[in-house]
Amino acid sequence: MKQETLVVPVPVPVPVPWFRTGTLGWVIIGTGVLVWDLIAPETLSAAFQRAHQHRASKVAVVTAWSILTLHLFRKLPAPVDPLHGLEVLRQHLINPHHISHMHDVECCTDPWDVIE
Repeated sequence: MKQETLVVPVPVPVPVPWFRTGTLGWVIIGTGVLVWDLIAPETLSAAFQRAHQHRASKVAVVTAWSILTLHLFRKLPAPVDPLHGLEVLRQHLINPHHISHMHDVECCTDPWDVIE
């Protein structure tokens, strides 16, 4: 005797693995910094300070750090944010038919602006 199963289309919440949200990347970066500072002959903080002793490296370090900070706080407009540009490029490589959203205001709005 064959048993029939009734399939009802019901939305099922699917949990997103925590590592897909970028958390794993931050854990790896933090762990890498801690391990490096424990075993390396020079800490990353010392290297950062040393980079400020020379004009060219000081400009490079301050520029890179500023871009990273502005990106993380979403204070750079998407068209001039190189890290956002990398994400758009990554999306394009994954899906070549993906329409670029570099000029789409919604893609880059600060989430803190919508909280009332």
